[in-house]
Amino acid sequence: MILGGRLSPLGRLLRIAVGDVNIGHRWLGWCFVSLVAVHSVGYISIWIQTDSLELNMTRRKVGQGLACLVWLGPLILTSLPHIRHRYYNLFRATHLCFVPFLACLSAHTTYAAWFYGPPLVLWCIDRCFRLSRAMEPVHDVSVERMNGGLVKIKFSIEAKNLTPGCYVYLRCPSI
Repeated sequence: MILGGRLSPLGRLLRIAVGDVNIGHRWLGWCFVSLVAVHSVGYISIWIQTDSLELNMTRRKVGQGLACLVWLGPLILTSLPHIRHRYYNLFRATHLCFVPFLACLSAHTTYAAWFYGPPLVLWCIDRCFRLSRAMEPVHDVSVERMNGGLVKIKFSIEAKNLTPGCYVYLRCPSI
């Protein structure tokens, strides 16, 4: 989670480019999914070998673990490159599945909060900081259609740490 977001606090602290932080976020995400898969398949295969699958599937802790998988599923599916590129807003929205996932994870294992708690606090602080910056007014906006399906957007804002080549993310629902 500390790498979550385009303006990661860790990326800013270490002065790592946004694109590199994003790639790190993806790789950590796939590593996490791989660990979850090994954990799940490992337990299920042991239960099958010991003929205790039915017994274990009735345990509350196992149900909570399966609930984790249910909440992780949409995030995994929309993270596939083809889907992520084609339906980015859906991919972005499914990242909110991490909230019920963390709730289920906390119920599944009591010590999980020690691992995700500190990064979650940093993420919340970063989110508040970003939301406060997003409330700054934007003036003199003009939109011009260009050749090749491009759109030129001109606007003026109070530049805070903007340098040539930096990323600027715009939300333009009317374009």
